[in-house]
Amino acid sequence: MADEPDLELGASSEWVSYLQQMLNHHYGQLVVEEHGWYDEATASAVAHFRQQNGLPEGEHVDFVFWDALLGR
Repeated sequence: MADEPDLELGASSEWVSYLQQMLNHHYGQLVVEEHGWYDEATASAVAHFRQQNGLPEGEHVDFVFWDALLGR
């Protein structure tokens, strides 16, 4: 996928489902439900990923987050 959008708590879309799938793939286990809602569990997983990868703190998914998650 390309041109990934910014995402934040409360969003609902196929992009959120993709984010959830990629987080689960990254961790090699089910860390969030893949239901397409950017809920508190997804926000927590995003914040954890940010911390682990030296990204600025927060729950917002932006191009910097996507690049790190997708290994670009």
